[in-house]
Amino acid sequence: MTKVALFTDTASDINQYPELKDQVKVDGIIHTYINIGEESFTEKDMDQEELLKRMDTDDTAMWPKTSQPSVGDFVEHYEKLKSEGFTDVISVHVAEGLSGTLNSARLASQEVEGLNVYLVDSQLASLGIIPTLVKVRAMMDQGMAPEEIQSIANEWALDNKAFAAVPTLDNLYKGGRLKPLRYRLGKFLNFKPILLMSNGAIVSHDKTRDLAATQDKTYEYALENLTSDDDFEFIIAHAWSEENAKKYEAKFKEDFPGKKYYVGRAGTTISVHLGPGGVAFSVIRKN
Repeated sequence: MTKVALFTDTASDINQYPELKDQVKVDGIIHTYINIGEESFTEKDMDQEELLKRMDTDDTAMWPKTSQPSVGDFVEHYEKLKSEGFTDVISVHVAEGLSGTLNSARLASQEVEGLNVYLVDSQLASLGIIPTLVKVRAMMDQGMAPEEIQSIANEWALDNKAFAAVPTLDNLYKGGRLKPLRYRLGKFLNFKPILLMSNGAIVSHDKTRDLAATQDKTYEYALENLTSDDDFEFIIAHAWSEENAKKYEAKFKEDFPGKKYYVGRAGTTISVHLGPGGVAFSVIRKN
């Protein structure tokens, strides 16, 4: 008898949204790593306050960097799912263009006998992965075959986007996401970038010189072309900034009365890049 599991990684930030986690009903989550100098941690080993302390450094060699789970980590998790009676697993992960996580999963799937692994590239990171998890679970609940779910989900994820407002360029530079020349120019001009996550990449979508304006425009970009007649839900993430989260929660309730939304603290993966005061938004399309 076929028994299908839904599996993901902590880069999805699904743990930050208990209601969504209950809705998605993931059967397993693998931890990504945080590397600081010669030390390596999983997200369960380091809370957000400790991470913030570790980010208080100008030494780029000691800047927290994220890395994917190993092949062995995946084998261990897949073997556990098999021991629990699962015959198939739909494994949804951070974009292959941003992380080696999916490749680790691919290699591990070849080492585990008696378990069919169907890989899905979410094309995004952090809260941007959640819409794909919701879509996959909905198809699983409809009784669709794993191979059909995989095909639809990989295609569907290509249309997903997430937007983030970054208070400072410092974190992107220290994390290796911004080249020195662009960093110096952006700092000189006091740019506050709006990042777009889409199709396996994180790119600068727009920028202003005022943080509040950047955050407002980020919110507007995330909801562009959507009306109250559209069937969607909204995700709000904040990095050490509950005040910002409450601001955009109130704004969304005013702009889209009655629409479902979720608010959570940004996970480690995106927090390292956002920094204190950062916000991010994603839309869950329900069609």
